Amino acid sequence: NCPFEDTVNITGSKRFSNGSYLYEGVLIPPNMTGSYEYIENEGKSQKVARHLRGCVCQIKNCFKLCCTPRERLLENNQGWECVEFSDKDKYTLNINISLSDGSEVLKNVLKEFVVQVGIPCEKGYMLDPYIDEWRLYEVYK
Repeated sequence: NCPFEDTVNITGSKRFSNGSYLYEGVLIPPNMTGSYEYIENEGKSQKVARHLRGCVCQIKNCFKLCCTPRERLLENNQGWECVEFSDKDKYTLNINISLSDGSEVLKNVLKEFVVQVGIPCEKGYMLDPYIDEWRLYEVYK
């Protein structure tokens, strides 16, 4: 009873005797886990090997990225690929979140959110902080 976009692959995560799983500091109860034989990308279902997923985004807010927080998305001749940041690259895991009262607060992505990598990213692109204007707004559940 959990939409795919609210799940993460928890295969290999620590499992407790009560059936719960620990994923990035979030305890996922057994009733919020399930086996999947597909993944969804760009609204299309793709058959894959059976794997375990947890409905983590209904427990903690998720932040969707094409690459891991230590990588950036680059375009090459074959399409897009995730490449690790080099020591000379400047990046931050802190983002401004616009609150409902109009103020902004700086928060660390890894502490405030569960990062979902690769959902969806076939037509993704890297935001340029000097050109692209975007905002992340606080949402109440």
